[in-house]
Amino acid sequence: MSVKLKEARSIRATNTPLAEGDVRRIAPAAFSTQAGPNTLSKYQHICTADAIGLMQEQGYVMTFAAQQRAESQLADQAAKHLIRMRHESLFDAAPKVGDSVPEVCFVNAGDGSSQFWVYIGRYRFICTNGLMAGDTVGTYGLRHTGPTLAQQVKDMLKEISEKTLPTMEEQVRSMQSRLLTEREQVQFAARAISLRWPEGTEAVSTNMVLRPRRDADAANDAWHVYNRVQENVIMGGFQAANTSRNVRNLEQVSSVVRVNRSLWDMAVRLAA
Repeated sequence: MSVKLKEARSIRATNTPLAEGDVRRIAPAAFSTQAGPNTLSKYQHICTADAIGLMQEQGYVMTFAAQQRAESQLADQAAKHLIRMRHESLFDAAPKVGDSVPEVCFVNAGDGSSQFWVYIGRYRFICTNGLMAGDTVGTYGLRHTGPTLAQQVKDMLKEISEKTLPTMEEQVRSMQSRLLTEREQVQFAARAISLRWPEGTEAVSTNMVLRPRRDADAANDAWHVYNRVQENVIMGGFQAANTSRNVRNLEQVSSVVRVNRSLWDMAVRLAA
């Protein structure tokens, strides 16, 4: 009899980087060396753990892991998952680098539902929330054929260092310097709500997702507006309208990636 695994799972590093054992428990598919049972014969699986190991050789540590819910133990070994990594020199360096630091985000699956994607993100210490840049920064796909995985990771890190991170830093500065009118904030919040609830919802208003959770996020520049909207839309936790229930956090890896990246691109374009 199959065992249904209804809940998505995630874990975030606190005082120390994530240990491999903890990540294995939350995202076992990241360590699976076999493709899922329903993949095509030509499909060649890239094990996420191999990429993690190559990143660790370059001084990166794991800071977050999540895995999509699966219907059975067998499917759980190939489910879509998300791993975030940060250079060890930035793990607890918030006072030196400001309120956020860059991270590399792996999204992969062994069931053929996803290419091995690499996105660039930022981690905000003030809210322990993981942002994810969108198409305005760039993405990387690790190929199942062609150059070796080691060479692909080496090339990727070189491009991230020389091109991607400077672009992201410039976008952050642009957002920080662009003050938004009340109308612009409401419009941004409305588009953010439609990203998570494309069929519409009466339970969440623009005021709810614009509400800061801490005084430090109350500013009206595009960076702070984006951050508080992103946190509220992704994390939920506030009371829905006309009910005693709280809005749930966004769990599925695919949805988290889609909404997160779209919000970044919206904010960048608004600040341009």
